[in-house]
Amino acid sequence: MVMTDDKIMMEEALKEFENISNGNIVKGTVVNMTAEEVFVDIGYKSEGVIPLKEFQGIEQTPKVGDEIKVLVKRLDDPRGNVRVSYRDAISKAVWEEIIDAEKNNTPLEFKITGKNKGGYEAKYKGIVDCFMPRSQVAEREDVMGMTLKAVILEMNRKNKKVVISSRKLADEKKEQAFEDIFSDKNEGDLVRGKVSRLKDFGAFVDFGGVEGLLHVKDMSWGRINKVEDFIHVGDEIEALILSINKEKKKISLGLKQKTPEPWTIVPEKYNEGDVIDGVVKNLTDYGAFVEIIPGLEGLLHVSDISWKKVGKPSQVLKPGENVKVKILSINNEEKKISLGIRQLTSDPWEKLPQLYPVDTIVEGKVAKIIDSGIFVAFPNDIEGFVHISDLSWNTKIGHPSEIVQDGQEVKVKVLEIDPEKRRFKLGLKQLTPDPWQEVAKKFSENQVVHGKVNNLTKFGAFISLDDGIEGLLHVSDLSWTKKVDNPQDMLKKGDDIKVKILSIEPEKRRISLGLKQLEGDPWQDIYEKYPKNSIIEGKVVSIMKYGIFVEIADGVEGLVHVSDFSWTERVKDPSEKFKKGDVVKAKIINYDKDKRQIALGIKQLEEDPYEKYTQGTDVKVKINKVMNFGVGVELEPSVEGFIHV
Repeated sequence: MVMTDDKIMMEEALKEFENISNGNIVKGTVVNMTAEEVFVDIGYKSEGVIPLKEFQGIEQTPKVGDEIKVLVKRLDDPRGNVRVSYRDAISKAVWEEIIDAEKNNTPLEFKITGKNKGGYEAKYKGIVDCFMPRSQVAEREDVMGMTLKAVILEMNRKNKKVVISSRKLADEKKEQAFEDIFSDKNEGDLVRGKVSRLKDFGAFVDFGGVEGLLHVKDMSWGRINKVEDFIHVGDEIEALILSINKEKKKISLGLKQKTPEPWTIVPEKYNEGDVIDGVVKNLTDYGAFVEIIPGLEGLLHVSDISWKKVGKPSQVLKPGENVKVKILSINNEEKKISLGIRQLTSDPWEKLPQLYPVDTIVEGKVAKIIDSGIFVAFPNDIEGFVHISDLSWNTKIGHPSEIVQDGQEVKVKVLEIDPEKRRFKLGLKQLTPDPWQEVAKKFSENQVVHGKVNNLTKFGAFISLDDGIEGLLHVSDLSWTKKVDNPQDMLKKGDDIKVKILSIEPEKRRISLGLKQLEGDPWQDIYEKYPKNSIIEGKVVSIMKYGIFVEIADGVEGLVHVSDFSWTERVKDPSEKFKKGDVVKAKIINYDKDKRQIALGIKQLEEDPYEKYTQGTDVKVKINKVMNFGVGVELEPSVEGFIHV
């Protein structure tokens, strides 16, 4: 029996209708959408209803007329509708895809949505949450927000756990690519690839999914300071396979091995003493590396650049400069060549003693000024040194630039020449006689002289005398009576001053001067004028917490300690009892000749009222004060005692 089209459609509709039951997935057409719900015709007596919020986060939201699959959740709800779910239908289908992909090791695309300490969070089709551990990330950059292809490592639908890996997929691709590209390759074969990334130790070369390492030491027979100076990302190169590990999928490459090692021609082509041309390739503190031919370099040590002293090679050479050098030595075993520039000319130091004999006066130009002296330049790259101490006989020099300027023509005297040690010692002050040789004739001890304050320090003043001779006026020799902490309190630079010469030591270039010695020492006869226990009258010149200073004679003071004010009265603050300018009488009670100190006493002008009271003497007393532990009593006015309980 032949069925008409209408009958066929009717039977299909009946089958669909029979399939509409809770938990089944059915097809439907979106017929209406409101602000909160989507209505779907599923071929049932009532339309299926889906909450609109189900479509949030889903890659594509349906529109009216679209055919979609939904999961039946409840037939004939209280409103007479059928409750269906688009998300659950998609989720069921998506999980089926994941199960199938895990079973067949099929790669899927995952959207990276977040990251944590352990790795990256991802979603599959916006429905299923997945996790990719950091150890399973093949990409070297941060993959946050990217869509990656990965395979499923682990899956548990019940716990909704899916672990994915892009590394496993990459490794599988790499393994396949390795087989495709290198299965028939061997050590010594040439291969072409593109530089994919650079490291300090070398470059990685990509061969279509497989990388090989070109180590920096295998790039060139010559010296390479930085990888990026020699090769760049994106460069297409042809390299030699040095080693290939098919198990570990590792390939070592070489560029320099494509050409013979330059050292193989050295014994035949070069000899010690040869003069050759080269190019400065690299500069260090200890010398310069000069390229003789591509891949072959020699060391030009800093000491072999010039007969004069060179601090750093960069002062006279620069990278890329063409130079003519002499081969000094060749070590084939260690593959080292030593070069020299100064050896191209004869050693000018050998003839120096004949050109500039000791004690001769020569003329040169100031080439360099340093803290310790100056370098003077002469022909043939010869330099002599004038120490700062040889610039002047008398002037105290803080820096050589105070005497000479850079580039200045100067006359100097040759003091010493040592060609072996490359020492050429010169002197500027030696052009004139040493004025200290005449000091003993011009000056004598105890002589009074005039001078000018040239410099002030904490310990004294330097006084300029005749012929630039300086003497030291020590701070202790400024005054007999005043304690001077800083010479600037009494003197200033440029002052004209009269001083006495205390001592002369020509061999030490030292003259000691004194200012206070121009007058007599006021302490010299103070002990005869004011013997111990004598009574003096003086003026209070200073008040301290511990006592008062009384001027006995001009420039001579004595101290009345607070404990020596009174036998009976306790004085806490001397300023309450005395003021500056008061005239007081006191007794001299002690001397300290070495320290120039005199101890005075005011209470000692009277007898000690306590001396007449001896142990065992009966006395009448007046009770002044009663305390817990005894009573205070008065023996006589201002004389008190104590009776303990």
